[in-house]
Amino acid sequence: MSLWRKFLGKKAPSPAPVSEEGASLPLEEILQEWPLPAAVVDRQRGVPWSSRALKALSPSGELQHLLELPFSELVEIHRRLFEEGEVEEEVEYRERAFRVLGRRISSELAVLALVEVTRERTLEKELRFLASTLAHEFRTPLTALQGYVEALEEELPAEGYPREILSAIREHLHRLTRLVKELLELSRLSGRDLRCEALPVAALLQALRRAAEPLLQPKGLRLEIHPEKDLTVRGDPDYLVQALLKVLENAVRYSPEGGRIIIEVRSQGKKVRIAIRDEGPGVPEELRSRIFEPLVRGKNSPGLGLGLALARRLVCLQGGDLLLEPSGQGATFVFLLPVSSPEVQNFATGKG
Repeated sequence: MSLWRKFLGKKAPSPAPVSEEGASLPLEEILQEWPLPAAVVDRQRGVPWSSRALKALSPSGELQHLLELPFSELVEIHRRLFEEGEVEEEVEYRERAFRVLGRRISSELAVLALVEVTRERTLEKELRFLASTLAHEFRTPLTALQGYVEALEEELPAEGYPREILSAIREHLHRLTRLVKELLELSRLSGRDLRCEALPVAALLQALRRAAEPLLQPKGLRLEIHPEKDLTVRGDPDYLVQALLKVLENAVRYSPEGGRIIIEVRSQGKKVRIAIRDEGPGVPEELRSRIFEPLVRGKNSPGLGLGLALARRLVCLQGGDLLLEPSGQGATFVFLLPVSSPEVQNFATGKG
């Protein structure tokens, strides 16, 4: 059951018109006593009615003051609410975190409700702190060990059992170094650092191709990109390229030498769909439901089990999603990224 069905039921109430005598609206009476911070907003981003809980949270009762978002993000939330009918975003207000749920109830009005998620976000911050602490504690001894290995390599003969042992040590040190790097990335993830921009998908894929070249060359892999023209998404360019690259790294890891990795792009409703497909063995059935959980990986997997979890978190922070799609051969990971509206694009580029 969705969160909206819990709060509004299967059908949202339709507001009754205000009579000439000034009789109160049934919806207004409901909102006044609603235990959640909630409000009705109109197409002009006004707030005609709000609950007492919202007024206690924000005495002004104004949406823009409550959300405290940059103008372009506020425009996008409002646009999605009235064009798509529903919206779900997370915001912070006075050191508290809220999930904002919106549903359109008529052509001119929509309802917004806030669900507090401060406790969940506090736990996430504690986990990020733990990951950061572990990464920093490991980094110094790992650097020292790598120095010792390099010193021993200069002294040992080019062949023989000691050299084989040293090569195995170097390989495990490399894996631990990658783990430390990804733990640091996990600890630094935060929605506060996001830049909301209108991004042409073609430019995003060009940046991805440049970053991917060093990964593709050792195995002789070909990257085929089939884009749809003139698509623009909303998000942070650095975070999006990083998320795409992590999924591409996963595809490279499991692809056979000389194989192909195919990226297909098309619009899908109010989202842009970017699918990355490889020709590897695919994801085992028993891992499919948990593939985006941290440290989940298959038997004998050369990966660390953090890359896909990081990629999905990066995408979800920007209002998108990352899914594993069933496929006949290999693995297909699908990014669903929010389309950037013309109004936000004009704001971002200084037009209009």
